[in-house]
Amino acid sequence: MSARHLRTRSPTKSGATVLDGQSGEREQDQSDTDGASWYSGGMGHSDDINNTPRARRRVQQPLHGSAYTQALNLQAHRVDMPPNPTPSMSSMSSQNQSTTSKRSRSPVKSVQDLGSLEIPVYWDTASTAKACSKAVSRMCPGSNGLVDALGRIVNGHTPYIPAALREELEDDDDFECSDSAFYTLPEAGGTTLFDLRCQLKQLRRVVHNTGECQKLVRSEPAWNEDVHKPMLSLATENTPDVRAENVTCASIARPFLPQRAGLADGGDAATSGKMVDYVLALQLPQADPLRRRIATFLPSRTVAGETDFINQTAYRPLKYAPAGVFVETKADSGSADEGRTQLGLWVAAWFRRIEALRINPSMPLPMLPLLLVLSDTWDCYFACRVDNEIRIVGPLQSGSTANLASAYRLYAVLEELSRYVNKEFRQWVEELVEFDKQMWLGG
Repeated sequence: MSARHLRTRSPTKSGATVLDGQSGEREQDQSDTDGASWYSGGMGHSDDINNTPRARRRVQQPLHGSAYTQALNLQAHRVDMPPNPTPSMSSMSSQNQSTTSKRSRSPVKSVQDLGSLEIPVYWDTASTAKACSKAVSRMCPGSNGLVDALGRIVNGHTPYIPAALREELEDDDDFECSDSAFYTLPEAGGTTLFDLRCQLKQLRRVVHNTGECQKLVRSEPAWNEDVHKPMLSLATENTPDVRAENVTCASIARPFLPQRAGLADGGDAATSGKMVDYVLALQLPQADPLRRRIATFLPSRTVAGETDFINQTAYRPLKYAPAGVFVETKADSGSADEGRTQLGLWVAAWFRRIEALRINPSMPLPMLPLLLVLSDTWDCYFACRVDNEIRIVGPLQSGSTANLASAYRLYAVLEELSRYVNKEFRQWVEELVEFDKQMWLGG
């Protein structure tokens, strides 16, 4: 008796669930048609409650065994519904257009792809300082002075290790260099033995951290924190107004994204994500006359709808700080192609921004030094805007943080680059913004 009763109630419970669901659908349809409130649908449900249990079972038994009938009813209900192809078709069309648009932009993924930009970028190999100097002199007349100065350092013609530390360094088994690498400090230079020893201590720490990063196979951010940024900061600390800025979060502003040739909208997130790691920038005090001139000059040359900024990025620390050297770092040498691609895109965007700022289109554009850092090795390149293309020549092997002697040479190269930013590059910026020293200095 109990088992038969359970078998009889089982379809009733299942059928009640189906019926409630159908009732809910009918109530919703009725509400949509007549504008009735949800409360009237609830009254329809209370009518079902007033039925006797026997009548309720008679209704549910066919429902449990007539799925075909239910399917026909649902099909009939669907036939009566108005077709709704337009929204979905529109959505699909929009998605297809978006997909097609993204595919047509063909993001720049390699050095070879840089040649397909509207203003193509080419990397030219120059294996010696002399070759680099000749190439830069041909493309950017008058800009090879920096290349020659760097060449004298890397070739050992310019000493780069203070002679005051010779005895201390001779006791270091990991240090070795020729006598010609030592120089004597001028008496009126202001640098003390204490300063030199502090510098030596920091360089030794960088060399030690380099070995640790290699041994533990640390990531690029770890290399940047322990090796690359300390080296850049050390080399710029004695140069007024020049700072190594971390720009890993600074993306290229959309108006200056390099475009693919033949495409109306070649710039997209595919290139904006190609960011570099550091720049050597003129970070001037707020009261500096040149900085105040930059702040008044930019609004008159601002692209519609964009914030006024001097570089190709709206990154706030660089708003009034012209960047004169770009630095891309990688944790291993296998990423060299990717690093060159990122530098190429940033250079293309930078020249595009500067061309928009120029009042006089015939004003010469500067040579832009680039640094590609692969693990402990630092290579310098030189970018020039020539006719309708950009040529990047190098590398000039600038040093390494793997050993102390090479770290000293690298320090001298970076210090020379800092000096360039604060002198030749600064003079070019003054010309760009039409800085009148007599007017701004009050004399």
